Amino acid sequence: MKVHKLPLVIIFIITLILFSYKPSDINLLLNITNNTTNNLGIIHTKYDFINIFISNLVVGLVLSIIGFFTGGLITFFIIVWNLLLIWILYSNAIYNHNSLSLILYLSKHVPLEIYAFTLFSIVGFRGFGFYKQLIVYKNFDIKLFPNIYEIIFPSILLFFSSSIEVL
Repeated sequence: MKVHKLPLVIIFIITLILFSYKPSDINLLLNITNNTTNNLGIIHTKYDFINIFISNLVVGLVLSIIGFFTGGLITFFIIVWNLLLIWILYSNAIYNHNSLSLILYLSKHVPLEIYAFTLFSIVGFRGFGFYKQLIVYKNFDIKLFPNIYEIIFPSILLFFSSSIEVL
């Protein structure tokens, strides 16, 4: 898997910019659960770093491996579903006139997570090409199968994203 450095630099810069948004009207150190829940109108769940990382890793593996064996269909539906949920969450937060700096502060892990899920999705969408080669050209190409190296890098990105999310 070829790792492009420019997207990583852009993701890093966006993450640093999002870290700079500190909500001035809310003290996040004191009683973070009540302030966050009341201001954003979301249900606060008590996940720690390991739970977030494992659940994101499971989604990533479903996007890549199960998505590959379904020809990219599962990958497509999961991406559409997550985009719909993100759109609902952000539009609801903005519509209810919540603090934009709070929304950006809570989104500081999102660029890294989206990049990791994009890398997982590339593997899942390659399943379509595999089935096309197999059915149309009657060619079984083992090179199209997902390998461990294509899973390790996005997993590391999810690890960092999870650590940023709990900060």
